[in-house]
Amino acid sequence: MQASPSVTADSQLSGQLFHLVKRLMLDPEADHLRVIEENDLTVSQVRALVLLACSEEPVPGARIAERLGFSPAAVSRALDGLVRAGFAVRSESEEDRRVRPFAATESGRELANELSALRRAQLERFVERLEPGQREALATAMDAIVGGEVA
Repeated sequence: MQASPSVTADSQLSGQLFHLVKRLMLDPEADHLRVIEENDLTVSQVRALVLLACSEEPVPGARIAERLGFSPAAVSRALDGLVRAGFAVRSESEEDRRVRPFAATESGRELANELSALRRAQLERFVERLEPGQREALATAMDAIVGGEVA
């Protein structure tokens, strides 16, 4: 049985996208990786911190686990590490004392913003290295994908 042309094209596109993301993640100029390492953070901690930094209100650990697709135990370890490092605080719910919501501290928000700025700068460097025709093709594809909503 032979694969349909669309499956082959989809597989090729997926492979190209994977290669691009890998190239970006392994970029020797990826300063966000240095900052993550300097702060002795795990990927789980970074993801939890970004979620907390984007949240207006404290978020219960169970909701963080659900949103990130992690086990409650893994999220608990990640959050404990963020609290110990001073990037998050744990509080007690007024409605239910069993619920322990978490929030990013000011230093946690600053770190999340720094990581985001560093990743954006990395993407900007990538785009700057493209040939004008490649940049135009990328812009056209991105407009079609995100509808021009990139800020």
